[in-house]
Amino acid sequence: LGVLASVLLLPLSDEVVYAPLLGSVAISVWTAGRAGVVAAIVTGYGLAAWAIPPPRMELDVASRDDLIRWAASLAVAVIIGLVGLGMRRGHERAALAAEREERSRLRVERLQSLAASLSAALTVEEVAGVMVDGVPAAIGARGGALGLIDNDELVIVNPSGGTAKQTLPPGSRLPLTARAPITTAPAATNA
Repeated sequence: LGVLASVLLLPLSDEVVYAPLLGSVAISVWTAGRAGVVAAIVTGYGLAAWAIPPPRMELDVASRDDLIRWAASLAVAVIIGLVGLGMRRGHERAALAAEREERSRLRVERLQSLAASLSAALTVEEVAGVMVDGVPAAIGARGGALGLIDNDELVIVNPSGGTAKQTLPPGSRLPLTARAPITTAPAATNA
């Protein structure tokens, strides 16, 4: 498109106008990224060298001034492409950082809600209910269970109100030596 625009501008100017080629490079940065910039520069300036300066439709530039205008415009196009790609990369990084910050903010809000619910819980069963409902959501798990140490066993607590996220039957007993994630921490602290 930049070459076509430059060709259409030929009757309006005594000199070759390469500005549309610069515009096509700038547009390609935002629409097609790195591949678009390379394509716009290579094809645009390759076609321009062949189709625009006299003698037309030959890869021979008759005037040193035309060659300098073409080369200077090419250099500016490369700079526009590099700056545009740098800006695009910065924009993409900023968007990713904003997304990470939003996820982090939501995680903190869930933890604050969990802390508030735990501080309001008065019984072991209420604490178990808050933990089984709140902790899995806060850490991205599907469910959980809370157990209390009773001698050399872990007894699964019945959460108040019952919860669908309870993964182990309330009242079940697991030896602290069992190879299960729920017994790992109690076994280590009880040893």
